[in-house]
Amino acid sequence: MAQEKPPKRRGTHYLDSKVNALLGIDSLILGPYKRHLDLIDVMARRNTPTMNVMSGWLRIFEKLQATEDRRIRGMLDATFLQSRTQADLAMKQLAFLPALESVQEQQAKYLRSIVASAKTLVPQYHNELLRVTESLGTSTYFMNNLLQGCVGSPHLGGIQELAARLSSVGIAHAAFIYDTTKVLASATNVALQGALFRSIDVSGSQIVAASDMLRKIGVPTDLSDSMPSPCDLNLPWVQRKELLEIADADTDTEAPSTSIAIDICTAINTVLWCDDACKSVHSLNLLRFSNRSMCAVNELSFIVVIDGESLGDFVDHLFFLFYEGAGADNLRYLKAGGGFLEPDDCGFLWRLKHLRNNWLRHDIEHGQNGNIEKKRRDLQADLEFYGLRHKPVNEDEFRRLQTAIVDDMTSFVQKLQAAIKAR
Repeated sequence: MAQEKPPKRRGTHYLDSKVNALLGIDSLILGPYKRHLDLIDVMARRNTPTMNVMSGWLRIFEKLQATEDRRIRGMLDATFLQSRTQADLAMKQLAFLPALESVQEQQAKYLRSIVASAKTLVPQYHNELLRVTESLGTSTYFMNNLLQGCVGSPHLGGIQELAARLSSVGIAHAAFIYDTTKVLASATNVALQGALFRSIDVSGSQIVAASDMLRKIGVPTDLSDSMPSPCDLNLPWVQRKELLEIADADTDTEAPSTSIAIDICTAINTVLWCDDACKSVHSLNLLRFSNRSMCAVNELSFIVVIDGESLGDFVDHLFFLFYEGAGADNLRYLKAGGGFLEPDDCGFLWRLKHLRNNWLRHDIEHGQNGNIEKKRRDLQADLEFYGLRHKPVNEDEFRRLQTAIVDDMTSFVQKLQAAIKAR
């Protein structure tokens, strides 16, 4: 029998956006977690006694999760859907969030007990389960911050859309877990199995890293801008391929794409530190976070550049985070705008702008002849700076270009951090 829907009230579309945002961000973790259960099942079907125990524990947790989901939805019905005005919603939400945190903490506490037992029984699953636990906490923290900041926002439609987009990394991870589970089911070579498990573990840690960066931002500054086009978040699959290729050589060797992803996260965390330091010490809002820059923080490390399309997505994200997010033509990095750097210190930004505006997203042939020639010279100089004599034409050259751009970004944020510390 179908469950009776609650009666519609005035302003319910406003409340529905809140509810969907809540459930959308929560799915960042819950979706991939269900794929972890599939992975456990594959191993349990091999009749390993320890794995059967693990499978049983996780099934119990899954049942608990379903029960708590119903509790969450019940609380939503009792708070959000009974609120009629924004002021009332704000008061109801303050009472609702501690209850939600209590439910989430119960879930995390139960999972932590499983993780503790798994450490001695099934070592290869310990790190992966631990990362799910960590993700649950960071996801909840970010979700609560976002919802608290959304009360009274004039851009409620954007909140729902942003919540769905931010879950794209979790959805990609879930798809990867599902795909790798099928590969594991047919893998008989011990070295290959180890590489597959390692690819799952690394991907899980990257989900945690993305959640942690979003948590540091908290609430976006502006949600009025358009959402970027969907990107191919191909990092987990590229990592898996690279780890399988070196499976027999050295189990401690890091996949090249993993190294790049780590460097990207390090650079983003550095610029987030710079933004926080500017706010707290210098009363300067260095970065303004919008739909596009939030997506950039969430997705940049999951893009491995292999062709023109992925390069365009990668440069777009960098452009909206580092250039548009810092004031575009009135950059807040610069001393002239109250910042810390001279124009000559910002070569990374000018090169980023040239790559995007003179090649990837605009037709260089438009405009006056003199301007066209200058754009060509600028683009060629940038390519040579990045170690290429021409535009990349194959995957190896695209990968080399991404590595060079990331190195350039790292140098820029380190220079910015040093300047902030020195003042």
